[in-house]
Amino acid sequence: MGADAGKFLTYFDPKLNSADEKTELAKKVIEQSHQEGLPIFLGIISEDTQNYERVIDSVEYFLKKNIIPDVFVLEFPGSDYLCRKVSNSLGAVPWIMLSGGADYVLFREQLKIAADNGCRGFVIGRSLWQEYFDIAEPERKKHFLEFTLPLRFSEIKDIVKNS
Repeated sequence: MGADAGKFLTYFDPKLNSADEKTELAKKVIEQSHQEGLPIFLGIISEDTQNYERVIDSVEYFLKKNIIPDVFVLEFPGSDYLCRKVSNSLGAVPWIMLSGGADYVLFREQLKIAADNGCRGFVIGRSLWQEYFDIAEPERKKHFLEFTLPLRFSEIKDIVKNS
């Protein structure tokens, strides 16, 4: 029907009782996507924001259950060390970083760290454009759309391309 890929996004904490149910659902979605000939992106958003190793703990939980998408979509793991740990755990399976609504400057810095340590791309939304709605003047809004957004997108593409 024209789809090029599928995406499954889950809020996840390997310590919660719902972890097995969520991984089983992810496994079924991945299998069905592959049966249709579509690659699948598995997005994991942590429910445990106090644990700095939450990203790697979640990835390892999925890997232990042999649930492997074509691409993992992950939050920033928290450090260069944890980014390398994620990359080493995944081996040939690529991961890309979710912006998670961080402000643009923070996301750009996190992406540099992640890309230098094995991250292969990004998914970005609000981090790119969120302050647009705080701009009152029409000319400044126009400048933001015509110059700031393309510049930002170019910057983050270069970060990944040059890592």
